[in-house]
Amino acid sequence: MGIVFYPFLKWGVHMGNESKALQLLKNKEYDEAAKLLIELMETEKEEPRHFTNFGKLLFQMKQYEEAERFFLKSIELDETFAEAFNGLGNLDYETSLYDDAVKVLHHAIKLGLNDSDVFFMLGMSYVQKDNITLSLPYLQRSAELSNEVEKIFQYGLSLAKLGYMDEAKVQLEHALKMDPQHSDVLYNLGVIAVHHQNVQEAIHYFNETIAIQPSHTLAVQAKEEAQQSME
Repeated sequence: MGIVFYPFLKWGVHMGNESKALQLLKNKEYDEAAKLLIELMETEKEEPRHFTNFGKLLFQMKQYEEAERFFLKSIELDETFAEAFNGLGNLDYETSLYDDAVKVLHHAIKLGLNDSDVFFMLGMSYVQKDNITLSLPYLQRSAELSNEVEKIFQYGLSLAKLGYMDEAKVQLEHALKMDPQHSDVLYNLGVIAVHHQNVQEAIHYFNETIAIQPSHTLAVQAKEEAQQSME
């Protein structure tokens, strides 16, 4: 009986170590996470997940060339492992290779990855390429899958850039409820108020922005222009 169940016990230990490593990685305890991940890579040499996780660790440490090696090793082990392509896409984005990021992140989604982060990074890659129209469906999907302030903000911002001011206002107000101190949300709500010719409301939002971030030069300038328009 021991022989029969030993592989499952071993698998359970490995899964426990992997969970510990990922928690350590989340806590930015890189040395301890690295020890566990190296052990996992040595004992399960054909498991692409471990190599991807080590790539994520190196990515967080900004060791981009080394991170790429581990993502590619993971793909070498399994060409259908979507998380490895997602890691590469994030790496391409971080190093300003936005065309490559779009290609790789699309492939990760094609392979079945369906979480908020991959859609967000794909949307933001299009934003960096100044293609706001193509960014919109991916940022929308990201906001739908995760109730995170930054994702909702970026979706609202793209809506505003495309002229969908009413829809943008809904998203930005939602983001503001989640984080009343988000200066960029406040500023852009002020911009939308200017667009709607609600000058007093705009000045209110610009004042709130400046109170939180006195160095927000766009808000300072926008407030001055709004006040001049009233005079």
